[in-house]
Parts: sequence; structure tokens; C-alpha cells
Amino acid sequence: MRVQSTTELRRAFRSGTLATRDQKQLWIQKTPITSFPEDVLGSFRFSEVHIELNSNLSSFTLEALRNSSRLLDVLSLYGNALQTFQFGQ
Repeated sequence: MRVQSTTELRRAFRSGTLATRDQKQLWIQKTPITSFPEDVLGSFRFSEVHIELNSNLSSFTLEALRNSSRLLDVLSLYGNALQTFQFGQ
């Protein structure tokens, strides 16, 4: 699936169930999305997240990965338009 906006990304992840919410990897590359807000992944959880080469992505909220906090081993934000990154507290 090639998303064109954060709204489409939200829509894709809103239908997760207990049986489908745990996933190994998430890859979002070369899309026109501009932001990655807190609620974008719904209840999905990942052990690897690769959000890379999205030249318009200028806003990323670490809270978007809150559900993955106990599973997440890899986070790659390579090649986006992020000027800053706020680490969790």
C-alpha cells in the first residue's frame, strides 16, 4: 500500500484487532507524508520501525510508538526532513 497522507496512514491502521496488532516490522519509505502524530498507528505494535526517505516528513512524535515501547528494538528515521528529534523522558 502506498499512502499519500497521514490520514490514509491512520485509516490503514485503525482496523487492528488483538489477533493482528502485533507485527514484526513497519516500513514507510518514499511517501509524501508530512507528519507522524501520536495516534497514527492505532493499537498496532512493532519490534522494528523503519520510517525512511520521506522527504516531506518534518514532524515526528515519539508518542506514536508508545504501544511498541516494550517490543521496539529498531527505530530508523533515516533520510527524512526532520530538523529535531525529541527523545522520550
